[in-house]
Amino acid sequence: MVGPHHVEVRSRDRQLPAVEQPGVGDVPPAHAARAQLPVERGQEHPGRGDARREVVQERLERGRSQGGCRGLGVVCNLRHRSDFIAKHHRLGKPAPRSGETGGAVTDARPHSRGPVPHGHVTLADVARHAGVSAQSVSNALNNPARVAPQTRERILAVVEELGYRPNRSARALRNQRSRLIGVRVEASRDDRAALLLDQFLHALAESASANGCHLILCQADDEAEEIAAYRELLGTTSVDAFVLTGAHAGDARVAALRDLRVPFATFGRSWDGDTDLAWTDVDGRHGLYVATSHVAAQGHRRIAHVGWPRSSETGRDRLAGWEEACKDLSLDTDLHAEVADDFDQGRTAAHRLLDLSEPATAITCASDTLALGVLRALSERGLRAGSDVAVTGFDNSPAAALSTPGLTSLRQPLEQVAHDLVTAVEALVNGATEPHQSLLQPELVVRGSSLRGQTD
Repeated sequence: MVGPHHVEVRSRDRQLPAVEQPGVGDVPPAHAARAQLPVERGQEHPGRGDARREVVQERLERGRSQGGCRGLGVVCNLRHRSDFIAKHHRLGKPAPRSGETGGAVTDARPHSRGPVPHGHVTLADVARHAGVSAQSVSNALNNPARVAPQTRERILAVVEELGYRPNRSARALRNQRSRLIGVRVEASRDDRAALLLDQFLHALAESASANGCHLILCQADDEAEEIAAYRELLGTTSVDAFVLTGAHAGDARVAALRDLRVPFATFGRSWDGDTDLAWTDVDGRHGLYVATSHVAAQGHRRIAHVGWPRSSETGRDRLAGWEEACKDLSLDTDLHAEVADDFDQGRTAAHRLLDLSEPATAITCASDTLALGVLRALSERGLRAGSDVAVTGFDNSPAAALSTPGLTSLRQPLEQVAHDLVTAVEALVNGATEPHQSLLQPELVVRGSSLRGQTD
């Protein structure tokens, strides 16, 4: 089972520091006293309990940072991804939420700033420097309609000045949400494909962080292990939603997550007409149409395509774009090879296409991995990419810019993909009934490999 040994959830309970310690923190005595009131007392004044819990939670967090206790930790066992984990270990800072101002109450407390605090800034620090109550600060950040505009502006100015970051643990407790999004990472046999996956994960982490969320990663080698890993995460960790990297007709993961009643979205559209699925995808058909038209504009008439087996819906989609362009240009549609997404397979396919009595003069590929194999085949034959045979790829991987000549490739808008996926799962978590679906267009990045007369 992948879940238990690839995602380790550890909780070590140690003695918590006392909430009330003379001289610890900058919480005024009056606020500290109120912070210790039972939750039931806060119900007498709706909203005050939130601020009290935030103050208490922040002081507990301060104790943890000083070695008093250690909370829940999530360890993701990902080869070659330690930098990614380190960079995105913490939750991000969301933009302040807007709200109506009708019925707002002005907090007229005097503005007593005092010394600027050092180290961890608390909600109580912001309240003291803004001259308002801790509840007013909480309302300004979470319920703007309860605070007068001028008071909120003053509070936000102090928040910016002190660099205050809202306590995610307290907010999660209040909203009964973990802000965790689960993602499966597939072990890649190709380092080039792994680099592309890392780019996507970074983009997804940035987008999640901007929405106040955090990724939790698990590794699985097949769908059965992936489903088991999802169940393991749901059994040991409070996960709000999942993002699936890829989808196909009759996807067992989709059925499993629906049975579990967990919100999710997929990077990859529904190929079986599932209108209830939330997804974001890149239009590979359009991309190959553009790439084929580009090499045709360079004067090529023998344009081939090296793609994936027809069992791949994405592969069929990209092949259809090449076929459509060839038909529109009155070109032969028989020059294509179906191979696995592998460097050596791309190299072998290129040799076959170049051995024909009328060899291909341009080769479009379903991926950069295949295209780099084609470039190797040209080099072995003493042919020059661009000048002799045009070559295009798909993904605009880091290797595309480093090859000689540079590889013309279709860039997937991964930042927009990540944004749309996070938007989709957030909407579902918040009760949306209509799934978010978006089909994005790739961009052709032209380099020397497809330009006649250029070799670099």
